[in-house]
Amino acid sequence: MKKFVKNWSILTLSNFLYQGFLFFSFVRIARGLKPELYGKFTIIITAVAIAQVFTSLGLQKIVIREIARENSIISYIAKISIKPILIATCISAVILSIYLFQFEKINDLILLSLSLVLLLALTIWNYAEPIAFGIQQMNISAYLNVISSLVFVIVLFIIPTNSYTIIIVTIVYVLIFFLRALIYLFVEWKKNYFSVKNQSVEVIDLKTLLNQSLPYWGTNLLAIPTLQLPILFLGQFSGQQEVGYYGICTKLSMPLTLIANNLLIAVYPVLAKYYVENKSTFLDRTKKIFIFLTVTGIIFTLALGLFSKEIVAIFLGKQYELARPAFSIQVWVTLNLILHSFIATIFLATDKEKILVKLSVFNSVVIGLAGYIGSYYGAVGLSIGAWFGLLVGFSFHWYFVIKKVGLKLKLSLSALLMIYFIGFSLVSFFFVDEIILIRIILFVILSSMSFLSLKSYFNSDLKNLLLTLRYYGR
Repeated sequence: MKKFVKNWSILTLSNFLYQGFLFFSFVRIARGLKPELYGKFTIIITAVAIAQVFTSLGLQKIVIREIARENSIISYIAKISIKPILIATCISAVILSIYLFQFEKINDLILLSLSLVLLLALTIWNYAEPIAFGIQQMNISAYLNVISSLVFVIVLFIIPTNSYTIIIVTIVYVLIFFLRALIYLFVEWKKNYFSVKNQSVEVIDLKTLLNQSLPYWGTNLLAIPTLQLPILFLGQFSGQQEVGYYGICTKLSMPLTLIANNLLIAVYPVLAKYYVENKSTFLDRTKKIFIFLTVTGIIFTLALGLFSKEIVAIFLGKQYELARPAFSIQVWVTLNLILHSFIATIFLATDKEKILVKLSVFNSVVIGLAGYIGSYYGAVGLSIGAWFGLLVGFSFHWYFVIKKVGLKLKLSLSALLMIYFIGFSLVSFFFVDEIILIRIILFVILSSMSFLSLKSYFNSDLKNLLLTLRYYGR
């Protein structure tokens, strides 16, 4: 138990630092590059990320599970899993090169080569990490993530802003993360993770390993039309400058994601324990957590949306001034994604993870289609498309939460939450350019109104809930 808590603490802290350093890195890059060049950089990173999903074959979770169950087969699993991954990487590399050259018109040999090196770096990292995680060695990944992202920030701030080019930025990015992956592999080699040993236990064969990984791979592939593919559509239909605006908006939303994700990490084991021990307590606590997360999220997101003009100006400067309407909607997209993550947490805590695959199909079609249509209308259009698609997706997901888990809210509460989410989203978008005094007054009035009208639903047990989370987090 102590090892679990230690690993969880290390991963939580390191992830917070890692994402925080990356946030400042991408803000620095955006300020150093013009929106169009930052858009090209975002397209390359996105295309490589999509290619990496194909190379992974969904093996990460299966590798972790098999090694965790029998540590002695670590070298065997490492040996048999590398072959299909290398084949998939070679195929993905060819397709990636053709796509960037033919469709994104990236004909610079250096950029094309760097994209392939980055794909290799991500593949090595995602091959090495599950092997270490299988024997609960999370500290290697944590330290390398924090150090690499910190070095990235330092190097970016050392380079003068007027010396920024897309070539230099991409070289720095790829080089640091390629070295990170190689160091990970070297550390595991030094620890003899890959040494061949005689196995005294029954081991899984490659065919079975791949068959078991297919559902996870399918879920990851279905997430592409939801999160990544719309960015490529945006580049095709609206240009790289709009990708630059949209890409930096998603990065500016990272603090909201960081705070919420760490809460979900803390909540998951608590809910899983409640579900086994006392289902009525599980339903009660889950309901209160959801209300707390939604209400505080709506108020915090309202502040980000209403003051997006100032946030964009402070972090990015005048050259990204046109990004503020997209950002005022993108923060609400981020909040919806967080609520989607909480629903996923509910299904995982109740051993209903198979439902997530079915829901992923729905999301990929509805949200993917909304993103495709929105991408014709620039960063704002894509943000609005994602907002609409996720709202439909959330309603569909919540229906299954009610049906499969039995978690129900009062009709009046559900209506209030939906009205506040939709209404405050519209206020954020249409009042983004009003004078700051009007926006301050609006925020005070709307946030006070929402908090007071919903306070009674969770206030009485909020203290007990926080004490419970604190107890199980020890």
